[in-house]
Amino acid sequence: MIPGLIAGFIHSRVFSKGRSSAGSGEARLLEERLLKADQGLAQFSQQLEAQSSELRAAQ
Repeated sequence: MIPGLIAGFIHSRVFSKGRSSAGSGEARLLEERLLKADQGLAQFSQQLEAQSSELRAAQ
């Protein structure tokens, strides 16, 4: 199992270097969007936890 994962990782690295610059720009844009989504999710989670704590305190 481990050798398969290592081979897959090496294979993906070798073939990803052949991408055009447009592909890397698209990947960068997707990474930025994913980061923004992660930050939004973290903020939502914090707000939900705060509301949950307030509700417990009110009960």
